[in-house]
Amino acid sequence: AYHLQKYGVMHTGIYDKDAAVVMCAIVFTVIASAVLFNICRPFSKYRIIVYLISLFLTVFGLAAAALLSYFAHQSFNIFHLNFTAMNPINYFLVGMITLALLTLYLSVTHIVSILRGGDEK
Repeated sequence: AYHLQKYGVMHTGIYDKDAAVVMCAIVFTVIASAVLFNICRPFSKYRIIVYLISLFLTVFGLAAAALLSYFAHQSFNIFHLNFTAMNPINYFLVGMITLALLTLYLSVTHIVSILRGGDEK
């Protein structure tokens, strides 16, 4: 804990464990939604419904966690995500990390699809 407090995560200024947990939750949620989107392609009526419902529940869950974090007492926050620990730099890092991971994921799946014989969806 001392090393995290003194230097931050990889010298990025993330000195709070709660901020790191929230950042990981946001990144993993966005990446999981992208993976589900890729799995659901090509879309049928059933797949569209499944994807939209899961996307709605995901956005609702993150929004509820953020609202509970800002407006409710911490003991009431069932998600245990403390969004108040986040600052603008943390949100910027979340965006950059998510963008890099999404690019990597989509690139690798495209390359694998080409190597498997070009069965592009």
